[in-house]
Order: sequence, then C-alpha cells, then structure tokens
Amino acid sequence: MSNRFFAAALGVVLGLVVSTTAWAQSYQGGPIQFGIRTPSGHIQRTVITWTGDRRELVVTQLSDHVPAENVQEYFYISRILTLRSTTIDMQPAGVHRASYGACCGALRGEGTGYFGNRRYSMKVEQAMEGDRLRQTVTIRGYNGRVVSDYDIRLLFQ
Repeated sequence: MSNRFFAAALGVVLGLVVSTTAWAQSYQGGPIQFGIRTPSGHIQRTVITWTGDRRELVVTQLSDHVPAENVQEYFYISRILTLRSTTIDMQPAGVHRASYGACCGALRGEGTGYFGNRRYSMKVEQAMEGDRLRQTVTIRGYNGRVVSDYDIRLLFQ
C-alpha cells in the first residue's frame, strides 16, 4: 500500500508542477494581415500580433506606410473601428502632437470593454509612429483561453 500511496503522491506532485509551469507560460500569435478600407476608398494594409499570459493579452496592430494624404482619415477611421468593437473611447494623451497636426496625436482610453463577446478591463492606445499607425489593446484579466484569428481581427474592424 505504501508503494501505491507514494506513486499516487508523486503523480499529484508532478501534475501540479506541470500545470503550474503551463499556467505561468506566455504565448504569442500572429501575424494576421488584412486591409482596412477608409471612407474615401483607400485600402490600408495592417499586421496584427499578440502576446499574453494568464493575466492579460496585449494585441498590437501596426499599419504599413500610410500616405501623407490619407493619414488623417485613416487615423480617424481606426479610432472609430476600435471604439465600435471594444466600446473604449480614446482621448488625447497629453500635449504631444504628431507632425501631421492636431488630428493625429497619441490617444488613450481605459475602461470595461468587449473582446470575444466577454467584458474585460481594457486599455487602448493609438499613435502615429513615423508613417505608420500603431494601436495596442491590453485586455486585463484575460484567462488564457485559446485566441482565434477571428476574435483578434474583430478588435480593429
């Protein structure tokens, strides 16, 4: 009986070690490439990547080069699309303004929003980095379930 007890105890301990290691692991995904059509008809190419663990998921969308004549429109439509999907509104984040004018300074927003038909505490940021637009959505309290490309795309469409 002591051998069976020892084997069972060893199995439980090893199971806890393996599950604790898996619990603490981080994961990443992407890239997902897609295009966003602006109201004027310009199609802007973007790439989405993500990384996360059992505490939060950070999803980043980075556009290809945005032509100078499309920056204002693309900046605006990206903000609106992310607001529509997450319900988190972004406001100017300080006095820094990009070289494109007052339209395109860094934006930030925090609150409770939606991802994958569930509510989470979120932080959303948007800023021009040179001639590219970067949006980052941080989903706090994300439980680490498998993330689908479909759910990821919905954050920005």
